[in-house]
Amino acid sequence: MPQELRVVDIVKKANKWVCKMCSVKQSLAREYFRGSGQDCRSMVQQLSVRHLEMDQREAEVAKLVLQNKIQLPQPPPMDPVDLRNEATKGSIPTSQEPIPRLIANVLGVQ
Repeated sequence: MPQELRVVDIVKKANKWVCKMCSVKQSLAREYFRGSGQDCRSMVQQLSVRHLEMDQREAEVAKLVLQNKIQLPQPPPMDPVDLRNEATKGSIPTSQEPIPRLIANVLGVQ
């Protein structure tokens, strides 16, 4: 009589697990793939190749930036007037208004 095996793996609800290779506690940030062992290994290989290519591109861009062959785009600088406007947005009155008007605004009198 042949022996039958049934394998059941319980999906854990905890987001922390211990790595079997390095014995370090890990946290599950994102699940990239679910499937058989063979399918998971091939997906991990594909993701590793993709990450390696991205790292190589980043290193190449960094090298070109250091050689001054390319420049990364800079965010536009904000004028001091824009900074002042950002800080005074809302119900805070500006000092350019006449004093009685400022007092009326603070007291809520029209």
